[in-house]
Parts: sequence; structure tokens; C-alpha cells
Amino acid sequence: MKKKESRSYFNGLEIEKPFNCKKKYKISTLENGLEVLLISDNETTQSSAALNICIGSAYDPENIPGLAHFCEHLLFMGTTKYPEENEYNQFLSQNGGYSNAYTTFKETNFFFEINNDSLEACLDRFSQFFISPLFDESCTEKEILSVNSEHMNNIQTDSWRITQIEKNCSNPNHPYHKFYTGNFETLNIPEIRNSVIKFYNKYYSSNIMKLVILGNESIETLYKWAKIYFSKIKNKNIKLENFIEPPLTKNYLMKEIYIKPIMDISLLILIFPIPNTDEYYKEKPYHYFTHLIGHEGKGSIISLLKSKDLAYSLEVGITNIINEYDNFKIEISLTEKGLSNYEEIIEIVFQYFEMLKKEGVQEWIYDELEIMSKCSFLYEDKDHNDCLVASLSSIMQMNYPRHQILSGPYIIRNFNAKLIEDLLSYFSCENFRYIVVNQDLELDETLIDKWYGTEYSIKNIPSDIFNNFKDIKINNKLHLPEKNKFIPEIINIKYEIPNKNSNMEPELIINNEIIRIFYKKDDQYNNPKTNITISFISPQIDISPLNHLMTIIYVGLLEESINEMSYYASLAGIYYNLTNGLTLSICGYNNHLLYYLEKFFTAMISLKFTDKEFYDLKNQLKVSYQNAKYSSSTQHAHSYLSYLLSDNTYLTEDLLKEIDDILPIHIMNFYPQIFSHLFIEGFIHGSLSKSESKIIINSIEKIFNPKALSLSKRLQNRCIKLPEGKNYILNKLHCDNDNPNSAVQYYIEISERTTLDKRAMISLIVNLLDEPCFNYLRTQEQLGYIVTSGRWNMSVTSGIYILVQSERNCFEIESYIEKFLYEFRDLIVNMDEKEFYNNIKLTIEMFQEKHKTLEDEHSWIWNLISSGFYEFNIRIYCFYSYYFH
Repeated sequence: MKKKESRSYFNGLEIEKPFNCKKKYKISTLENGLEVLLISDNETTQSSAALNICIGSAYDPENIPGLAHFCEHLLFMGTTKYPEENEYNQFLSQNGGYSNAYTTFKETNFFFEINNDSLEACLDRFSQFFISPLFDESCTEKEILSVNSEHMNNIQTDSWRITQIEKNCSNPNHPYHKFYTGNFETLNIPEIRNSVIKFYNKYYSSNIMKLVILGNESIETLYKWAKIYFSKIKNKNIKLENFIEPPLTKNYLMKEIYIKPIMDISLLILIFPIPNTDEYYKEKPYHYFTHLIGHEGKGSIISLLKSKDLAYSLEVGITNIINEYDNFKIEISLTEKGLSNYEEIIEIVFQYFEMLKKEGVQEWIYDELEIMSKCSFLYEDKDHNDCLVASLSSIMQMNYPRHQILSGPYIIRNFNAKLIEDLLSYFSCENFRYIVVNQDLELDETLIDKWYGTEYSIKNIPSDIFNNFKDIKINNKLHLPEKNKFIPEIINIKYEIPNKNSNMEPELIINNEIIRIFYKKDDQYNNPKTNITISFISPQIDISPLNHLMTIIYVGLLEESINEMSYYASLAGIYYNLTNGLTLSICGYNNHLLYYLEKFFTAMISLKFTDKEFYDLKNQLKVSYQNAKYSSSTQHAHSYLSYLLSDNTYLTEDLLKEIDDILPIHIMNFYPQIFSHLFIEGFIHGSLSKSESKIIINSIEKIFNPKALSLSKRLQNRCIKLPEGKNYILNKLHCDNDNPNSAVQYYIEISERTTLDKRAMISLIVNLLDEPCFNYLRTQEQLGYIVTSGRWNMSVTSGIYILVQSERNCFEIESYIEKFLYEFRDLIVNMDEKEFYNNIKLTIEMFQEKHKTLEDEHSWIWNLISSGFYEFNIRIYCFYSYYFH
């Protein structure tokens, strides 16, 4: 797409929207100073709203960490107009909706989604949180336990632990140093309810709130509701405190921090405090640096580090702390050699900065970023409503011109070489610190973090090492990337009115003993993209733990071999995912897609790798499997249930028994066996024509040219069918003795998937189950932070599950689940007929809900294909016979 095309698309008068967006937008400000973004979408089947307040844990009193987070929890526990603590969640559940909220360092966000015809009533309930919350005394203790459970869920997670050490080692005069989630210790104090009320009365003011409402009504109706229900929020004319001192002063720079993690990981994290550049939202100067420093092509930092066996991967990003303060982070996953030579890695990073200074700012690089930023915005898939309103309410807190409230965060518009050059000066050894993370570090003076118990130390960078960072020479192995040949010069799209009569049924365009491909033209989203999923079915892949593991190693080596090509393609909007079961998914703009696929397929059957690449990958996998014991209790419970019920599913302990004996020659001999006899099944879906799709099919047949599998060998995942009337319990001890959490995954098999009426019944039960399960097990009994329920589909059976993670023991958790199930049975038995049929109606509406994105529709159809049932009209048949019975 040429730059002038996108510039002419925006007229500067209305809110800039993606090309295929039919929503109507309007921004208004109520009399109380509350700014409201109204979104009218006559195609939506679900409405939603979000309210963001730019008050987060930064504003916690010094002596009550977690107060803002605790306030967020208590706001859900009843209001003057709707005093019952669970009334809001019950209303949502009865009307096909749900809600959530989050608190960060600088903001708190509340949002919900609900059926269209219930939006006004839900806005009434939602608005009362910010007008007359009760902060009921009876709920205070329960919600303290809920916040504590949330903290206990995080306590053995290294990302949370590392982040807290970063905060500990920061300016105590800036709120960044605080512990912000809160726990039982910080909140179980005298007069905590009064402290919450005082916090709410001080900060919850309409002038620092932003509201987004999305519905299928007109803009005028949405505005009327906003005015009726949200004008009563008090405007206290809050002027937020400016934090004058930076979070990282000189006292906290030029430091090295050592951290001992829970998992066996080795990381090097470089942190550069940088000025916030939100005012330069058109230029987005830091995108230039994140793009180049995170690049994976020849001449990049990570390419050189890999060649020297110092690192496995590199990630880069910017974190806005608050106000004008940002952190620029480079996180590098280290090899064993890299851990011993991390100073050399830091030197290479500074050598790259020197190269950037020498080369000067390159406009062609900026042009590539600009083109792709416009492509990704103009032709983006539609967001899900809850995500859309939540993100927009947060974005509204920033000073984007209101006609660019949608495009401002994404589109790069103005090239400013001087601005980029000026910011490059912040990447200096006087303006950084680094963190080394490893279990075996020797700490000079061990410190223990109060909140997570993490061992760490901090000291000045030794002068001799610091001088090496300062005296940097140019490294000729580091250079700018090549121009990206995958960048589309022009986007080919012909606008078409979406087909109102579209159905889910794709066309079968080839079907023989080797290959079966379905095709569906995009007739809904008018998007210049195509999604392609290809499954390579072979019994060799998962017939044993050894074969499963060799397939994993093959996939890892393949991904490494195509990394440079796939990275350039991803920068141009073409992405792939290759599962360990050899199902390939590729999506992106049509430009260069056929070329990319051909290169990918060729790489799959002609893999070459070095012994070093093999052993590097094998060592990473081994460490990953050994670290699996530190996974959360819920992850373990989920894995064991899958293992018990599925054929060809293996535990990490199964794979660890095999991994040491695998050699490079085993992989070279193994992977051709996969492709010698195959059945290939796929789905091509998007704006590619049928004739172009047949080119892909010809390419697959020509490149792989397999012999046919017998029909019996095409069978994919089988599963265990539980005998009727039998109960089974698997008790496992958590491998991590320091993990305080237990988990129970309670599964009830109901029917075979071929039984349509019972499948419809399961969907109904799942919808009925959600709210009372959460309310009983979490809100009332306070078992733990994680309480979920839902449908559990196997290949030929289907049922429901309840998953609970708690600090209580498993037998106690199980007893509460079974007690709840008896109460749930009584709830259904005593439900009046009107409410029962209303729930059936809600379940039908859920199945009839239109897919919001091309990706959603593709995933739905592919699941029907990969299941082997091919029930493309399941939405129609699954409920009507049940409903009208």
C-alpha cells in the first residue's frame, strides 16, 4: 500500500476508522466532566461498556499496599440501589453476559458484556458502582481473602517476583517502589473499610474517568442512557499528583541486580529509563528502536549472540510507569556460556547502539514501519466488544486528538530523524542497570523480598566492567537489516457488501485418498487476508512418547531453520503457527502468501541442521520439562485430566525419560518417515480465490508427494469413555514443596458427541453453571482465586468440568464442589418454567451469535473439520429440536 493511499482515506473530520469498520463513533462530555465514547454497531449481538479511572496502586497510602486493588474488588459487592452483593453478577449471567476488572499501577478498569436487550438495565447497575457503593462490612473479610488468594496464585511465579525486585530497587520517593496487589497482611488491619471509603471518596471523580458504551442502538439513544445513568457520578475536580522525582534516580542506575528465581532459568535484563514520548504519537520514535533491537535477521543483536552461543532469544519492549516516565527493556534468554559471559552480551548491545549512531537514522526503515502500521490498522480484524471497550477507555486517558482516538495508538505518520537521534542518547551506560536471573548465582549480600520471599542482591557495576561498557568500538558483525521483500507495495481489495445469507458451510474442492481441502471465500469481513490451516496426519507423530518427543524436536529445528524468513514475513503481517501435532496455520495479507507457503513446505521436507543447533534445542527442552514441576496447581490438574482421558497424550515425566537418548541422526531418520505416508486435511479461508487455492493444493501435492495412509491409520486422537456409574480419583502430590496451592479438576462425562440433544443440554448446563458455581465456591466459600467451569470436549465424548485452585487441601475442595453440585441440582429442579426457557433462549442466541473476525469464523469451521464430524450446520440443528421438544 502506497503511503498516499492511506493518507487520502482519512479526511480529518470524522473519527478515523479501519477500512471495513461499519461502527459509528461519537465522543461527548457529560455535565459532570465525564468523557464518553459512544459506539453504535447495528451488527453486534452483544453490547458492552467499560469505565476507566486513572487511579491505580500508585495512589495507595504508603502504609496500605493494595488498597486501590481492594477498592476495585469491593465495588462489586452491592450498591444502595442494588444492595445484594451478587445481584450484578446474577443479572449478567441471566442475560448472557459477564464482567471483569483490573487494577494496574496507574489505572483501574471495569467492563462488562451482555445481550443487546439488557444493555440499559446493566448500565443502570454498573453506574451505581461509581455513585453509591455500599462497601458492605460483611463482604470486607471475604474480599480480603479473595485479594490474598490472588496474591498466593502469583507468589511462585518468577515474572511477579522479578518485577517486585525491580520495584524494591527504585526511588523510595516515587510510588513505583510499592507492592501493589496487596495481601492478607497489608489489608487485614483495623478500620480497613473506612480506609477504602476514604480512598474512594478522595479519588473516584468523574473528571478523571473515561466511559465507553457499545450497543446496537443509535448514538442518540446511547448518549441518552449515558446521561441518565452516569451524570450522577460526582465531579470532585481532582487534580492528580505529579510525581516529580523519577522512579530510577542516579542512586539506582549503573547497578547490577542478581535474582534467584523459582524455575531453572537464565535471563539478562537491561533497563534504560527513558522520557515518555506520548506527545509524539504521530512519530512514535521508540518504534524505530524496538524494531531494530528486537530484529532477528542477519546483523542483528540476537543473530550475533546465537552465533557465539551466548543466547537463545531476545525480547524488547517499553513500559510506561506513570506520567512522563518509561522503561525500555531488553530481556535476553541466556545459554550456559552466556550466563558466564553476560558482560560480553552487554558490550554487544552497546556496540549495536554505536552502529546505529554511525549509520544515522534511515528513512527507509521508518517507511516500512509506517506502511505496516497503516495496513494493520486499516485492515485489522474486528476486536471483541469487551476487549474493544476496555482498551479504548484506557486509551482515552491519553491526549490523542479525539478524531484519532482509534488510529492514534497504532499509525506512524511523521518521519522525524532529529527526534530519533536525540532519543538515542538515552541508551548509554550511565543511564542503565541490568538484572541477572539464575538459581545458582552467588549473592554477596543476600536480601529477602518481603512480599514474595525472593533472594536477591544489588550493587554498583564494578568499575573495570563499567569501563568496558563505556569504551565501545564498532563491531563489523552488527549491521542494519535488509529491506523487507514481504512488505506489500499495494493491498488488493475490492469492497463488497457482506453477505447476509452467508452460512458456515465451506466447499470441498479436493478429496482423495491423500488430500482433502475445504475452501470458503470471505464474504463477511472484506479483509485482504487469508487464513490457511493444514494438518499433516501420520501415525508416526504420536504413536509413543519417543515419537512425540522427536516430533517436537523436529518442529523446533524447523522453526529455527526458517526463522529469518518467517521473522521478515511476520513484520509484513504474515504469521504462522506449527503445532507439535504437525498442524500448520498461516494467516496474513495475500501479497507474497503463495511464495511464503512454497518456501515453508519445501523447508519441511528438506530440513538441515547442525549438531550444535540440535543440542541447544534439546537442552532447552530438557530444562523446560524439568521446570514443569513449578507450574501452577491448575496447570498440573489440567494436564493430568488430559493424560487420563486422551490417547497419545504424554506427561513431561514421560518425555524426560526419553530425551537423553535422542541423537541428531535419530531426527534425520525420523522426520522423512512422517511424510512418506500421509493424509493431508486443510481449510483455506479468506480473500484468496479458488484458483489461487488450487495453486496451493498443487504445491502441497508436488512438494510432499506422499503415499496414501490406510483409512484406519487416519484416525486421530482417540479418548477414554468412562463406564457409566463409575467414579475415579487421581491424587498427585505437587512437585514444588513451596507451592501453597492445591487444585481439583472435577470432570463429569455426560454423553458421546454424536448425541445432539445431550450436547445441546451440556451447553445449557454450562451456561446455568457459570454464575452460581463462581458465587458459591469463590464469593461465598472463598476457596480461592481461581474458580472456573465449562464444557470439556474430547474427540468423541463431552462433559462439564469445575476447576478450583485453593490453599485448602484437595479433599476439602472436592467436598465443597460436590456440595455445590447438589445445590445446583436443586436450583434447576426449582427453577420456574419461564426462567428455564429463557436460559434455553440465551444458549441458542449464543450459538447464533455472528463471528466477529475472520479468525473466529476460521477457528469455528476448522474445529468442525478437525473433529471429524463435519457438522457445519450444528448451530441450526443442535438446539431447535431440544427447544421445541
